Amino acid sequence: MLLPFLLLAVQVTIGSSAVVFSLNGEDWTLSGPNNISVNAHVPGGVYTDLLRNKEIDDPYFRMNDVSLRWVAMANWTYAKTFQVDDAFAKHKHIDLVCGGLDTVAEVYLNGILVLEANNMFRRYVKDVKKVIKSGQNMLRILFLSPVTYAEEQAKKYPYKVPPDCPPPVQNGECHFNFIRKEACSFSWDWGPSFPSMGIWKNITLEAYEGSVLRYVNTDTKLKNDVWLLQVNIVVDAPALSSSSINGYATIEIPEIGLTHHRPIPIFSGTFEEIIVIPLSQVVEVWWPNGLGQPKLYDMIFTLNNSVGDVDHRKFSIGFRTVELVEDNVGGDEPGYTFYFKINGIPVFVKGSNWIPADSFQERITPAYLERLLTSAAEANMNMLRVWGGGVYESEEFYSLTDRLGIMIWQDFMFACALYPVDNEFLTNVQAEVVHQVQRLKRHPSIVLWSGNNENEGALSENWFGISPSDFEKYRKDYIQLYIDVIGNFVEYEDNTRPFVPSSPSNGLETIEEGYVARDPQSVRYGDIHYYTYEDDMWNWKTFPMPRFASEFGIQSWCSMETLAPVSLPPDWDLDSDFVAHRQHHGNGNDQIRDEIAMHLNLPTATNRTKRFIDFIYLSQINQAVGIKTEVEFYRRSQNLKSSGLGLTMGALYWQLNDIWQGPSWASIEYGGKWKMLHYYAKRFYRRSLLSPYLEGGLLKLYYLNDDVWTRTPQFHYENMTHGSSGNLKFTGAKTLAKDSLEVHEDVAVMRNKAFHMQDEEAVVRIVCYHWSSLEEQASWQITFQKSTLAAKCIYISRLSDVLRECNCPEASHCFFYFDGYIPGVTNGIQDNHLFPTNLSSVIGLERANVEVTQIYDFNSTFAKIVLTTDRISPFTWLEAEGFSGRFSDNGFLMVTSEVQVTFSSWEPIDWNKFRRSLTVRTFLDVYEVAER
Repeated sequence: MLLPFLLLAVQVTIGSSAVVFSLNGEDWTLSGPNNISVNAHVPGGVYTDLLRNKEIDDPYFRMNDVSLRWVAMANWTYAKTFQVDDAFAKHKHIDLVCGGLDTVAEVYLNGILVLEANNMFRRYVKDVKKVIKSGQNMLRILFLSPVTYAEEQAKKYPYKVPPDCPPPVQNGECHFNFIRKEACSFSWDWGPSFPSMGIWKNITLEAYEGSVLRYVNTDTKLKNDVWLLQVNIVVDAPALSSSSINGYATIEIPEIGLTHHRPIPIFSGTFEEIIVIPLSQVVEVWWPNGLGQPKLYDMIFTLNNSVGDVDHRKFSIGFRTVELVEDNVGGDEPGYTFYFKINGIPVFVKGSNWIPADSFQERITPAYLERLLTSAAEANMNMLRVWGGGVYESEEFYSLTDRLGIMIWQDFMFACALYPVDNEFLTNVQAEVVHQVQRLKRHPSIVLWSGNNENEGALSENWFGISPSDFEKYRKDYIQLYIDVIGNFVEYEDNTRPFVPSSPSNGLETIEEGYVARDPQSVRYGDIHYYTYEDDMWNWKTFPMPRFASEFGIQSWCSMETLAPVSLPPDWDLDSDFVAHRQHHGNGNDQIRDEIAMHLNLPTATNRTKRFIDFIYLSQINQAVGIKTEVEFYRRSQNLKSSGLGLTMGALYWQLNDIWQGPSWASIEYGGKWKMLHYYAKRFYRRSLLSPYLEGGLLKLYYLNDDVWTRTPQFHYENMTHGSSGNLKFTGAKTLAKDSLEVHEDVAVMRNKAFHMQDEEAVVRIVCYHWSSLEEQASWQITFQKSTLAAKCIYISRLSDVLRECNCPEASHCFFYFDGYIPGVTNGIQDNHLFPTNLSSVIGLERANVEVTQIYDFNSTFAKIVLTTDRISPFTWLEAEGFSGRFSDNGFLMVTSEVQVTFSSWEPIDWNKFRRSLTVRTFLDVYEVAER
């Protein structure tokens, strides 16, 4: 079992008496091939500057990702003239600070080369005191083509480091692994190839006399019930005239009345200082979303020195502990647990994976980030995994996840490839890791560092056809990069969080096997990534039973509202060149079609546009139901099974957001519109959920309950216990009671049995409906004690017996609806339903007449909508084109004649226009042959 990691993290607002001269702005010039010379914005990038100046069309429009390839093949120059006054120029030290250069660049100040860069993820600081001058100065930054650079680096390397190029369907560029740049900018199976160039973060001049504060971070240790606040600072003090100067630090947390003063000698060069303060004050801890409040405190840090420099930083800090628990399961079957404990409490992780929100980082506004991350929180997510093929996200991103209580699984930016390990590359990576850990470790939301995405699997499973004789060479390269460099420097810079070398990986088992496991996808250890495109994703038996599922997904198309602005009417055809071009996953559209056809009839409209729109709708149904089925299975699998499997403690589906408009695995479309999957995620990630399924002729119902983890109960079912310390304890498999998948008790007794567990009572209704009627055909009520187990089977019956009581001649005539409540608690348990047969074969379902009868607007951003129906209506879908917001529910099943939902807009809107825009789609609208 790993020792607990404890953290106090901070989010920084920078202030300093060092004179900071911003070089950002709209007064730059971009020049390139064909005598192009246009105005440019910094921070920014080549594509958006060319677009703003009408040198190119919208890069996302139709096939422009291919027609604009010339941009990434060229070299580009950013230039700016600026004035510096005498007072600034007379400072003893003047540094050029480049927060982010994308990527291969030469920086010239007044014609002198002062800096060379080749890593998008590093901050570059260069002393330019001898080059800067009073009056006019000229700054020129030459960016080399990243595509050409990567190709040249690959050619120079002494042996092949795969992969060379992406699949042709991606229309991408080659050798992304030879350049420290956003990997997916060279293309991915859900996004385009736009390997941009530019000054993508702030660029400044900093003038000071003696020293400047580069980093300030905090962490804590909880010792004998006392928090030890540790403040870590990194200071630059170049070429002091004496061996040191006097410094004085002040640390304040006003809310708890803390003020601490400390003298600090400042030495020449770069040095680190650690200040440890035992706190006598009581503090509230930071909790993930759904478990409590993500409490943050304001903290102020000030550093003065004897030559007049004053650095002043203001932080938001959060107290919490994090532990990744990998205990031996015991028994005859091998295996380790893999779950997170926050503040001593085990957490079932619920969430998704994050990719870059745009191909062009400069277009991602704080408001857009807030909408995406708030959408995750509103869907009851408590974790996002920042995927390793994108970028280390912005300060705004992590500040929002701190505030929203969304834990972050943070990959380092290495994905789906092997990488070079020459000294130059490793030195570059080392500087990247040190900077990013120092920059990010202040955030309480970050709970884990991961070395890479899928690279252990790529090597172990031999994705690239490496010969057996060469395997050891690549294995040594892998260990050198991810263990010797990344792992060791993460441990040195931040020992407050767990580190795993890869995802998926076997955790401790991978380490025991020498860092490259024989089977990194083992369900008995660590985490897995699971995808299948041929099996039935609506059948829970399709899925493995892992310890933690950190990737799994199903593709769907984005809505026409999102797709239309980047396409033309002739493109709105499933057989069009545009639709084929936009699909970057090999055979993806055929796979979506085949998955739909397993359960639903394919669209029948003769009008090609309508048929495509119907296909989009069905693809989103297929995705939503498939991921719902998989997540509920993982939540039901929290208990230890007699096979040694189970103990599943996390589900992060692929993926949360989109990088452009097209088909993908995302639940939120580019621009922020929720797909049907995101509405379903809001339900299947609820704290308390009813989860029905069929097995071997039996109808089974589970009660899933996150509240169990916060109440430190005793787990006695399936020999799973939870002690007062918050540790999960497991007994050997031989002594286990039979789990719920192997029940031998008489099912007639079992179906009506109440589980008396000495806890709050809950009530569940099971209702049987005929597809042909809104009338309840039969119903049963179950009373049980709700929160002793995280996953508990509360009902079992033979399906044939239930159908007989429902007067259903066959399963195709009926379906089941499950609803529950806790006396005295509003919205306590999420309802659910079960269709015992495919919808393509149901009998009695007819087109429902669903109408919006009332809209009550309560303020400029919130309204209630009343809908009525005359028939059962599955997958009822509301759309309000042109309005940015989300409904309280969508894609829902209507089993009553009236349903009320709400709409929350991200910004004030005209409700009269909203009323005219609002439309309702029902499932059988797909099969109306007549054109609308």
